[in-house]
Amino acid sequence: MDNDPFALDAMCAMIAAMSRDLRIVWSTGSPAVAIEHCHNAHTRPDVLVLDMALGGITGADVCRRIRRRTSEVGIVCVTSYSTDVYRAEAIAAGAQGLLAKE
Repeated sequence: MDNDPFALDAMCAMIAAMSRDLRIVWSTGSPAVAIEHCHNAHTRPDVLVLDMALGGITGADVCRRIRRRTSEVGIVCVTSYSTDVYRAEAIAAGAQGLLAKE
């Protein structure tokens, strides 16, 4: 989930190229769609890769909204900023990981 369509396409391509065992079940630039999919047992992914800087809403906010209703989704947050910027927020929101370009 990333609000930047170019970053979203790149992230999906990198994940797909990492292993044949990884499968993209959906991608979106909409926080509302990501939250809805994570709350629905039919569209819930095993892991959501979530950008932390979304504009208007943070990745931590999306993570918290998902966590209010389910703990069945692993959430890995990503950022192009230092992990220091988002580490505390990601942990408090219930994310399992935070990846950053350092």
